[in-house]
Amino acid sequence: MASVGAAHVLGLRITFPDHQFEENDTLDALQSIIGSKTQNAAAPAGTSPFPYESLSAYYYRTSYGKLSLAGETFDYATKYERDYYTNNPESLVAEALAALDESEDLSRFDANEDGKLDAVYVHFAGPDTGWGSVWWSNESTASDPTLYEDGSVRLWNMVLLAENSSNSWAARTIIHETVHVLGLPDYYSARSQTGQGSDHSGILTFDMMMQNMGDHNGYSKWLVGWLPEEKITRIVANEDGISVTRNGEVLEHHDAVDGDTPSVDATLGAYAGDDASETGGIIVVSNQDTGMFSSLYLVEYDRYAGNQSVRYLDAALAEHELPSGFRVFRVRGELTDDGSDYANSNLYGTVHSQLIELVDPDMDKAHTTGGIDYAPSAVGEDAYGCMLFEESAITPQGYPSTNFFENASIGFTGLTIAAKDTGGETGTISVSYSDDSKPEISGELALTPTFESFSNASVLTLRASTPILKATEEMQQAQLVIDGSTYMLPFTTVKGDTVSTECFLDPEALSPSSRCELVYPAGMFVLGKTGDETLLSPEVRIPLQADSSMAKIASAGLYANTAYESTTPSVSGVLSCPDGNLRFVQAGGDKLTVHTIDQNNPGHLSSSTSIPVSEGGMDEVVKALPLENNHMFVVTRSAGYPSTTGLWIDLEAKAIASKINLSGMDFWAFGARGSEIVVASRHYGDNPVGGTTLSLLSQNEDGSVSAKHAWTSSAEFIATQNHLLFSQISREGYAVETESIAAFSFDDLARHIASVGTEDFENPFPEDMRPEEYADTVFYINMQRVLLSAAESSDGYAMVFSDILQDEESSSGSELLISFGNDATKRAEVQLPLDNSSNSGVSIGRNGCVAVRSSISIGTAQGTQGLAKTVFYDSETLEAKQSLIAATTAIGSWTSDGSWIDIGRSITNTMNGAGSPLGNESNPIEGPLIHYVLTEPIDTPKTDSEIPQDPSTPPSVDEGQSQGTDPDTNDARSDEAAKHGSLEKQFAQTGDIGASLAILAVIAGVLALHAVRTALRTVRK
Repeated sequence: MASVGAAHVLGLRITFPDHQFEENDTLDALQSIIGSKTQNAAAPAGTSPFPYESLSAYYYRTSYGKLSLAGETFDYATKYERDYYTNNPESLVAEALAALDESEDLSRFDANEDGKLDAVYVHFAGPDTGWGSVWWSNESTASDPTLYEDGSVRLWNMVLLAENSSNSWAARTIIHETVHVLGLPDYYSARSQTGQGSDHSGILTFDMMMQNMGDHNGYSKWLVGWLPEEKITRIVANEDGISVTRNGEVLEHHDAVDGDTPSVDATLGAYAGDDASETGGIIVVSNQDTGMFSSLYLVEYDRYAGNQSVRYLDAALAEHELPSGFRVFRVRGELTDDGSDYANSNLYGTVHSQLIELVDPDMDKAHTTGGIDYAPSAVGEDAYGCMLFEESAITPQGYPSTNFFENASIGFTGLTIAAKDTGGETGTISVSYSDDSKPEISGELALTPTFESFSNASVLTLRASTPILKATEEMQQAQLVIDGSTYMLPFTTVKGDTVSTECFLDPEALSPSSRCELVYPAGMFVLGKTGDETLLSPEVRIPLQADSSMAKIASAGLYANTAYESTTPSVSGVLSCPDGNLRFVQAGGDKLTVHTIDQNNPGHLSSSTSIPVSEGGMDEVVKALPLENNHMFVVTRSAGYPSTTGLWIDLEAKAIASKINLSGMDFWAFGARGSEIVVASRHYGDNPVGGTTLSLLSQNEDGSVSAKHAWTSSAEFIATQNHLLFSQISREGYAVETESIAAFSFDDLARHIASVGTEDFENPFPEDMRPEEYADTVFYINMQRVLLSAAESSDGYAMVFSDILQDEESSSGSELLISFGNDATKRAEVQLPLDNSSNSGVSIGRNGCVAVRSSISIGTAQGTQGLAKTVFYDSETLEAKQSLIAATTAIGSWTSDGSWIDIGRSITNTMNGAGSPLGNESNPIEGPLIHYVLTEPIDTPKTDSEIPQDPSTPPSVDEGQSQGTDPDTNDARSDEAAKHGSLEKQFAQTGDIGASLAILAVIAGVLALHAVRTALRTVRK
């Protein structure tokens, strides 16, 4: 497609035998977002609001009338189901074009007659599979050489559209993708799309290539040829002088005096206006005039008009029109050596080191994302501050500055860009140069750690003695030397004087007593630039202290016969079984394998039992529950979650004894009575409304499964080994309070469901099961927190509660761990550390040590989302004793001697090379096998000196006391609770049965309000 002149595009609305469009997603809707069918024809009415009403209208305005775009749309039904085309979406387009070629003259879709179809827009039916996948909205260049219309045209640029075409976001999406057809890149950060980067990233402001909002910026329009030379003012300022030129004519020049120049003024009209054919143009400011593919500053005067009809939110969330002011962009437009691409990018660059970014006067403030409807702006500010307004300036000394990379030693420009007049139809800036703040460059570099100690998974942040830049051409990597072994750390970022290196090692690589040294090789950093000379850093070596709280590792390694193909192995946690064995379940493809850990040598598997799965296969182990008589209940899920199945596994027979479809159940918790399974799931029926469905799944002699269903009004539940815990919740506005938690034994639940349950899952037995009548124990909590996870032992319970849920402003900043006796009396409590984690499991050892597992996110390296930290707390005081970070998929387990075992991935082998040791024969890199780590004993009996002399309960740090009696009730209820709490319970090694899915149960129900609160906070950021 030509960027200037006429364009005629082709739209295809494609359905598959297994995927159809929603009723309102019509061919007319697709035509309306493309716009006019022919040149100069009226566009059909659409649903997308101005200025995104259609592709043709938007691009007529953004090009100032230089690009006249029209298009036609057609329906096509494919021969095969959608998955057939997943590995080659071009074949889908080729099939549709071949069919259309029989009835239509495809050469009319080549308006500039270059032998290529101007653009083909492919709106496909079926779900969007996510950013970076096949079935999402994106633009690509086709490699298919097939010619159409008697060999006159071929497919070239194709745009896939996933959004419903009746939705305004679909119009904004194809507007965004169309400029890719014209050759421009994205201005957002890829990390922001995968949840790894900051929200305030990319171009740092609204833009059609950032968040599908507003107009294309001045640099984009300059690149594609929409700005005439008479609308481009160039100001070049350096130690020799300052010049102003336009359209090749020198308008003004002044020589520098002692390295300083006088200021020159330049006036701009509105960059985008209501008159589609007019623009105020841009000002390009630089030290040298080396063209658009160089480092420069670009200034445009923005007003609320035309395609820049953008709004923002103030501190009170009231919306306002964009004010009139200057936006200044920092551009690093250099090309690669072969000239085929930009040397810098927003997609894979970082803030202050990318192709283009706003020099935002509010850069040092937290920003809102703006969402899809509003421009990003500083949190808590009533006025929009992301522009230059009258009497504001960007200088070499401030932040943000006019120094490239925000580093005067490397990117000093000496430029000052000041706004003199704003607010009207035009705006005036002044530009000057001074070398007064040009720094002296030293060849020395010192790096000082900002931390006292580090663990095997850490971001090592150091402060540099001078602002530096990573030397990308040298491709050097940091090295971590541990007890004589060297590990490569490939992920290092630099921001000003802050150096951050990501360290990802398996826990066995580092012990609390290890001798450690961090090494940055010579030439890894740029210290400064003088003319054409670049000064690189010397080698820097920094001694580091290992974290003394890390658990000591007894053994670790990879289990043979546990190979997996996907990025993350699908395995259960380590299960403590009734026969005393420790097992875990692995799923993949057409088989399920139950591995038994050798208790005499946990580094080996004593057996691996594979069970074939005949129908459909599976991709994920959702839950595994050990049963009596060498049986196990396993819940598996297939890819894309279309089906979920519960399997009774007979380990001796190596076969599936029974199975049941669980796809209709949601947010489960499981428990067992013998071979019977008790399931708690969300109730979505109308009679009764809300609450929880309690299901009893029983095997029949012929292998079939019978199910009965009862109901309780309690909607929040967590499973422990022998009990289901229901929370009694009250809500008032944002405040969410847990009043009490009732513990029901699975035995009692099974008897109750068997006696009163119905066979209709949608309409279970409607009589509410009240805690006073059936609960073993009732814990009176009275806190503005909710239960996240819990575990029990023969001696009591450990429960983890959420952060305080009161309103969108209040927050204690941490979760709370409380231990209770069987009589519901609180023993101890402790606030869990605030470390960017989310709790996902609790387990209590035989001697009372409490293990709390939390999923954590550290750094930005690929795969870090799979990390988990387990902290071990003293049984009496809940004082943190030790910790372990590993790449696990579920909580581990205690062994018979009080050691802890975790299984999952090898951190070193899967973190995209982070922490990879230098290759040597004694430490080879093995394939994708299940990794285990076994600590030295942690849960050990206390000596007399370790037992506290004063067992009194520590004071509560929360809003209410969590005691065994309710101050608002009589003693009879207290006696009843104590009676139920004294029931004898028998346990082997214990673990949290409801680990991962328990959190889903709480978050989905109670934390919905918390999500609202978080969303409001996000808007303010």
